[in-house]
Amino acid sequence: MCASFVNNYSSDFNGHKIAQHQLAANTSKPRGFSNDERFSKALSYLLRHGAPRARIEVEPGGFVDASEVLRYFNHQCTEEDIERVVFQDKKQRYAIRKDPATGRMKIRANQGHTFPVVEDGTLLEIVVPEAGLSEVTHGTTASAWLTIREEGLSRMKRNHIHFIQGRATASDCTVPGFRKAASVLIVVNLRRAILDGIRFYRSQNNVILSPGNEKGLIPPEYFQHVVNIRTNETLWPLGGDTSALRLVSPESPNRILLTGVTMTEWKRVKKAGLVRKKGDFIRFKAAGLSGDHGFTGFAVGISIDVREAMAKGIEFFYLNATNDVIVSKGDERGIIPSKFFARAVDLRTGALLWPAPR
Repeated sequence: MCASFVNNYSSDFNGHKIAQHQLAANTSKPRGFSNDERFSKALSYLLRHGAPRARIEVEPGGFVDASEVLRYFNHQCTEEDIERVVFQDKKQRYAIRKDPATGRMKIRANQGHTFPVVEDGTLLEIVVPEAGLSEVTHGTTASAWLTIREEGLSRMKRNHIHFIQGRATASDCTVPGFRKAASVLIVVNLRRAILDGIRFYRSQNNVILSPGNEKGLIPPEYFQHVVNIRTNETLWPLGGDTSALRLVSPESPNRILLTGVTMTEWKRVKKAGLVRKKGDFIRFKAAGLSGDHGFTGFAVGISIDVREAMAKGIEFFYLNATNDVIVSKGDERGIIPSKFFARAVDLRTGALLWPAPR
């Protein structure tokens, strides 16, 4: 088990803490930074990514000597600045403690490292299937989800993929382990992944971490549930099952539907049409409605005349309660042919791509 940490302080830091009311009242800022937030970002980068390149010795457990941090910042900050930033950090990114031999202050980032950290028993605790935790949640963006649903969650350049415990909701997006910009929540079947050999750990600030499989990935097969919290749209699982979805009628006011593709995809789509991927739908946004529906980040916007497509037997379904996200399985081949395209526009320049200019 990991050592106990209270208010971002290691339990062996007794006698060096300053009173909470003193920290709360201390509104000063480091001399070399415009505010504590900028200092915290610089400190986070150093402890998570930059320490080895700065030739700062990283001890087992990820701790570095606070005096080395001060040297790195050219003494533009003090130990009191470090204490204040650590105490006030709502996401509990840091831990500080006193070296039992020298009495010197040590500080570390609790997770998020991109360089190897020797485990000393205080940084991470292994999560086992019998621990009572069956699900964890990762927060990401709607544009990143388009890649994740195909390839899985990747640790990328970091040592771990970050999760929070349990099945999260929109209100959890301010807790440690989540980015503020997260609009898509991916719930992972923790128990199944562990039993299949994927390791998970709990950090000192209760963030769940995983290095993924041998490729640094948690494949989509472990995804339990995925939702866009801005649109309340269920993104996973679907599997092409329309039994629980409402059919769009020909009398629906949603005559024009919108979707997007990359410029590379457009070269294929304009000839072959929109093709449904296995186990998924072709997704659209109802024209005239605003908001992020997962179609951002594309170069080409395509509008579909839904009534013409319906007249040829293609069905469309409402995916959410507000009727602004609509899906289709396409024709018997899983395709919505380009003959049903009303328009296609280059979203970068506004140029008309379909009907093809003469």
